[in-house]
Amino acid sequence: MVDKQNKLIVLLPPKTASNSIQNYLYNLGYGWSTPSIKLNFPEIHLTLKEYCLSFSIDPADLNNYDIIQITRNPINRFISSFYHQQRLLKCELDIEFLLDKLEECIHLIPNDPKDFYKVFYDQKLDWINSISNPNKTPYQDSCYSWGNWGGLRFYYPQSFWNDLNQNVKYFKLEDIINKKSNFNIFKAKLPWGHIDSFPDHHKDSIPHLNAASPYNKNFSLSIKNRIYNLFTLDFKLFDYEL
Repeated sequence: MVDKQNKLIVLLPPKTASNSIQNYLYNLGYGWSTPSIKLNFPEIHLTLKEYCLSFSIDPADLNNYDIIQITRNPINRFISSFYHQQRLLKCELDIEFLLDKLEECIHLIPNDPKDFYKVFYDQKLDWINSISNPNKTPYQDSCYSWGNWGGLRFYYPQSFWNDLNQNVKYFKLEDIINKKSNFNIFKAKLPWGHIDSFPDHHKDSIPHLNAASPYNKNFSLSIKNRIYNLFTLDFKLFDYEL
């Protein structure tokens, strides 16, 4: 999400309430700019460097932008990703099986995504891929033709989105939902009108679209520890506890 006129960039890792944040800021009056360059990969959940490429933004000009990112507890994010991955593959997965395969391949991302597709999806999950992809088209090719990542960026650490090492304002999704975070700073710089003009039912909260029940309680401490080991940097950088 980029608003070049109002100098706002919103980094949106998957499974961090992307739709809710986009709708909230749109209702505040922010308008999303049109990319100037067509990318040769899905144009969703882009990193900061990819935004600069797609929207022809000189990285040297980023200090004129407000750059924000919503973070989510890595365990909740992973478990939400686990359920979504099953929907994308059109089959049921055992979470321990998925963790086994992910632990074998996690070293390939974010630097070697093509190899991750090949090893994780086309080899490690080959029997699953044959169910949802009987023609055996490489999974990456199928996903790109659909305009999505097919689950790949579920497994990117959230810290990777700031890949230009810029000053990013981070907001925890949990704090926003519980109204503990000063996300309302953007209302002080509304692109139109005054906050008094803003609809009352949107003034103090972000409607949480596609909200799910807190299902991580259904998973063992052993599974949560394995998730922690995969995303330790996110836990430490964004100050989350196991």
